[in-house]
Amino acid sequence: MSFDLRKLQAEISLDRIPPERLPSVAQNALEAGYDGPAILRMAILERPSGWETNQPLPAFLKELGLTIRSISYSHSTRPATVIGSR
Repeated sequence: MSFDLRKLQAEISLDRIPPERLPSVAQNALEAGYDGPAILRMAILERPSGWETNQPLPAFLKELGLTIRSISYSHSTRPATVIGSR
């Protein structure tokens, strides 16, 4: 699967990515040439909970070049708004 940063940006801002899918997103980012400790941390998670993915999520997004405008935690505790890209 190819890595589409714009699609990821939209899915994150719409809270459409379940925690268990984030490791494969991170693996795709690594294959696309993105690198960083948070991307690697996300990529190695196995069957993660929301808490496990939320810990590295802000740094993960920053390493991808996405900027978090504000963090508003809902029941799923995901960032509400993600803006910008590389």
